[in-house]
Amino acid sequence: MHYQYPNPQGKLIRVITGRIQDVAVDLRAGSPTYGKHITAFLDDVTCQALWVPPGFAHGFMSFAQGAIVQYECSTYYEDAYAKDLLWNDPDLIITWGLKMGQAPVVSQKDRKATLFRDTQPLEMHNENFAVRDNRESGSRAFDVVSEQQPQGASPKSGRLRLS
Repeated sequence: MHYQYPNPQGKLIRVITGRIQDVAVDLRAGSPTYGKHITAFLDDVTCQALWVPPGFAHGFMSFAQGAIVQYECSTYYEDAYAKDLLWNDPDLIITWGLKMGQAPVVSQKDRKATLFRDTQPLEMHNENFAVRDNRESGSRAFDVVSEQQPQGASPKSGRLRLS
């Protein structure tokens, strides 16, 4: 499970091809859902998307080889701020969709990720992001737009096109 701090990213996620189990863990200091997670199943049939706000760790498991997952991020990735959280941390009690006896393919880096109890809660600056659905106007896209930016600055935004 991955996150970035400081300069946390919000992510709008969807599946182009295949099916995944997507999980987000709340790491925001003072949040009533701190340490809790949400699971969503995304695929190329329903074409649903999941918004993961800044301050959450995020990871997914693919149910098919060759799955293509698209991320739309609220800010740029910064390797120096990249952090991780152990995908099967016993304190988080995440039920992954593994079949009995099935071993997932996990990268060496992800096997050595940090335990939840060893992470610091993330101090957030209450930046709000809106996901605007533009499909009613004939566009097949969502916009992810920062609702809070310094005066005179252009908004942080990105676009997710639906096929």
